[in-house]
Amino acid sequence: MLGTTRRRTAALAVGGALIGAGSLVGGPPAGSAATPAGGIDGLVLEYQFYAGGVHIIDAEVAYMASRGDYSMEISAEPVGLLALITDFRFEASVDGRLESTPVPQEYMTASYFQEYMWMRQLTYLEDGSIAVEIDEPADFEETEPVPAGEQVGTIDPLSGTVLLLEAVRAGDRCTRTVPVFDGKRRYDIVFSQRGFRTLDESDRNIYAGNAILCRGSLTPLSGDWSYRSQDGDWREDAAADDRRHVDVYVAEVVPGAPHVPVRFEGSSDRGRVYGHLASVETIGPDGTRTVFNVTVVD
Repeated sequence: MLGTTRRRTAALAVGGALIGAGSLVGGPPAGSAATPAGGIDGLVLEYQFYAGGVHIIDAEVAYMASRGDYSMEISAEPVGLLALITDFRFEASVDGRLESTPVPQEYMTASYFQEYMWMRQLTYLEDGSIAVEIDEPADFEETEPVPAGEQVGTIDPLSGTVLLLEAVRAGDRCTRTVPVFDGKRRYDIVFSQRGFRTLDESDRNIYAGNAILCRGSLTPLSGDWSYRSQDGDWREDAAADDRRHVDVYVAEVVPGAPHVPVRFEGSSDRGRVYGHLASVETIGPDGTRTVFNVTVVD
């Protein structure tokens, strides 16, 4: 058996939180095959996440774009006290084409909790359908599979980033709805713009300057949401519950490169959740990574 229900819930909750954060992390404007900036093919972004004031997770996001293709990889693991009491790792990646909108080709995610592993792979076929492969512990119950018809027209969580940041970089509002299917759940990520903010540099945020505040929330539609049942039916309370919202501050950190999130703020059953950009590296055409010194963007 897979241990306690609490452990199952914890593993999925952490994985879900990270993929939600990953779905908000930068890409280039959709439809552009150009590199982000002169001599730069991509960015590597380091983030630190806190819950209740305690540093619990470090995450790295690597983004590449060239010749009409894009790829993104995210990895995360616990740090500090959390690393001492739980063995957890999360990874996700996507490859796709940059056309008028981002067109994912293959999306993969893997969660490792103690000796257990959950893996999903989504392959986007030419006829518009999605081939889904899931590998998880045999006794892990799957409920309410998403009908094939509801998967059509969706994108993965990471590719959803491009839709948001294309609008921000073009000077449009971040207000929009992104249809997402992650292999087990069908939901909309609903973004609304909440104005502009000037951020100060601090021990928990290397970026100082202007940022756009976008609020993101999940609207569950179908699929396996059963692991959240301890808090009630997400499909009933998600829209009204502030714990289901994340405020994302988006800014141009590397001049000429895509806007990226520099701060996350939200709430959970364990208290206030906070994330911030900790470091930035640029990726050159030859793959060389160079530390970028973040400066104030006016």
